[in-house]
Formats: sequence, C-alpha cells, structure tokens
Amino acid sequence: MRLRGGESVRYRDWPVTQGIPFAEGELPRGTPVRVIDAAGTARPTQAACLATWDKDGRSVKWLLVDFQADVGPGGDPRLFLEYGPGAEPPAHASPIQVRREEDLIRLDTGRLRLAIRSTVHWKPA
Repeated sequence: MRLRGGESVRYRDWPVTQGIPFAEGELPRGTPVRVIDAAGTARPTQAACLATWDKDGRSVKWLLVDFQADVGPGGDPRLFLEYGPGAEPPAHASPIQVRREEDLIRLDTGRLRLAIRSTVHWKPA
C-alpha cells in the first residue's frame, strides 16, 4: 500500500481507511492484522470483516482496515499489511475511555472529553 501526499504538505496522524480483498481461504475470520511501515514499526490498526466467502463466515473475502499514517512533504511511505499469529496491532497510546456517573456518560478520547446527559429533563410546550 502506498500513500502519496502533496508536494509541500505534511500529513500527521492522517486517517486512512482501506478495503482489502482476500482469496478464498487465505484469511480466517478473527485472524490478527496490523499495518507496518518499511522499518517494521507496527501502527495501531482496526480491522473489520465486510464479507466472507461462504455462509459459515469463516473465510474473509473483504477486510476493512483503519489506521493513521504520517506522510511528509512529497513523501511516499510504503506500508504493509501483516496478518496471522503474532500480527496483533500495538495498543493505542491513549485508548478511548467511557465511564458512567449518575446521569452522565463521560467519554475521553485523549484529545476530546465529553460529558453527555443520559437522562432528558424537559417538558414539551
């Protein structure tokens, strides 16, 4: 997989979503996958099976992969998808946290913190 940025633009933690097809029987559903760069550094990766080859759902046909990438000005980093035993993606530095407190749901993404009321206190006019 190759990413190409603008000649004078630096992309940092740029979100990338990619659909990847697999041959029948190549990727059993639930197999760990991760994206690595040319130096072999693994990136936090999320993956979801979009379609399977058979009704039993055991063999992935289409996999949706999400990760973040850094691309320097005019850069063209090479990224690779690894899969199989030992290809677990690294944990994210600041995982999303959700807590419930009385009538609030608190969501913390590391960069964004929200407090959402879980009950409604209004009366129609």
